Amino acid sequence: MKTGWIGVGNMGFPMARNILAGGHEVAAFDARPERLSRLRGARAADSVADACRGAAVVFSSIPDDFALRRVALGEQGVLASAGEGAAYVDMSTVSPHASREVAAAAERRGLLYLRAPVSGSVVLAESASLTVIASGPEPAFETCLPLL
Repeated sequence: MKTGWIGVGNMGFPMARNILAGGHEVAAFDARPERLSRLRGARAADSVADACRGAAVVFSSIPDDFALRRVALGEQGVLASAGEGAAYVDMSTVSPHASREVAAAAERRGLLYLRAPVSGSVVLAESASLTVIASGPEPAFETCLPLL
């Protein structure tokens, strides 16, 4: 499956690497482009919009509410850039308020949005053993389940 990944920091990197290891195509973007060279096998995207281009599912693993709003709701963000029928999965730990804001915007845009924060450490992320706490529309969950 063609995926986009935004945020390859401490947690995002091993999660994106596991998606690659599962045989999926990944276009990755990070605000710190030097991080992208570690993600061998992924296409380095030059923007959030570029990472979304053609992706069936777009993931983000970002640090806070401010970053979520910028990545999801920005002019060139996920919701503006993802294709029709795409799913957006945010795996960040953010406030319920910010997540509701993104969910409402995704619904208005007709995109599937799954809130999927993770519980665990970098070591668990590396071994694909994180606990994912997913909520959102059932079609979003079913679309994303093979990747989670």
